[in-house]
Amino acid sequence: MKYGFTVSGITAFPLDMLRYDCCYPLTQSDTNYISDSWTMPGKQHTVALVSDRKPTIARWESFGWSVSLRGV
Repeated sequence: MKYGFTVSGITAFPLDMLRYDCCYPLTQSDTNYISDSWTMPGKQHTVALVSDRKPTIARWESFGWSVSLRGV
């Protein structure tokens, strides 16, 4: 089963969360949004991700990023 979710934040994207949640960007645009978060901090960024397991919402929130579950 695949889990789809979006994360949103205004700080630099926490890259280690890709490893921690075994997830990856849904599209090339989402990869670009991750990069943009590093060059344009303070602006709202939303990234769609996919994983084989549920996201660790509390850990995302500890980095200042909110999580919304969605279908894949």
